[in-house]
Amino acid sequence: MPERTSSSTPSTKLGLFAIESKFKVDDMASRAYDDVVDGADDSGIDIVHINEDINIVVIAQTYNSNNAGRSDAKSNKVALMAQGLTRLLNEPIERIPIALKSSAESLRKLICSDKIDSIFIWYVHNALGSANVKKELITLGEQTKSLLEQLKQNNNVDIITEEIDISELDKLYSGLTVAIELTNEFKLQVPIGLEIKQDRWKAYTTAVPGTWLYEIYKKYPDKLFSSNVREYLGSKRSSKNINKSIQNTSRQDSSNFLIYNNGITALVNNFKVNKKNKLRWN
Repeated sequence: MPERTSSSTPSTKLGLFAIESKFKVDDMASRAYDDVVDGADDSGIDIVHINEDINIVVIAQTYNSNNAGRSDAKSNKVALMAQGLTRLLNEPIERIPIALKSSAESLRKLICSDKIDSIFIWYVHNALGSANVKKELITLGEQTKSLLEQLKQNNNVDIITEEIDISELDKLYSGLTVAIELTNEFKLQVPIGLEIKQDRWKAYTTAVPGTWLYEIYKKYPDKLFSSNVREYLGSKRSSKNINKSIQNTSRQDSSNFLIYNNGITALVNNFKVNKKNKLRWN
């Protein structure tokens, strides 16, 4: 009978690194044995990371190319994950291979108890990004939504698919060594603000247009959050979910946005504000 892999392979190490970096997991090394399900009968899934601390699950296929960054990753590896996801979410427990059985039992229990907000479906590799891979992932995400509905009707779990290619892995590594990746200079006319100075830091509190923030986010979606505590964790449709509540306020009650949400903290290297309230920072 096939057994679970007891140690990480070069490809699964890429996946574990991506999880550790994106979600700031402190004890990834101790979690690796439980998370890595790569083996002879893994059904196209190499990692199942269940994180109850932040209510997420990462299900990943991984691939380590000997010619890193020189060619596209094979999209058929994404299609292979469909069988594994079916086994994790819907196949009778007694028929699930031992490599996935423990993860399937834990995952189903948490989903049925409304303790999972988001499921991230990843293809992690050190090859170039591929439009075909992204297309396959979108299809896989739709299939997973259907599987979840069969497991628990009217569930509120977000499905987030992503290709973590060599470019994204490089960004993650850079984020570990550089606290603030976005060093471009910005200029903005702001209303009156309040500056506070201490021996080792200074801060400036003001208001900026939401539309300006949105444009900055579109232009720098990854670097903008390099100093954030955690990556975006989804927007579960629940009254207790902060992300979803912020979205609802923005769309349905924008005039009261400032009252309901107490602001955004931006960590910068330096800033200056002149007498005409023109703010410059990088």
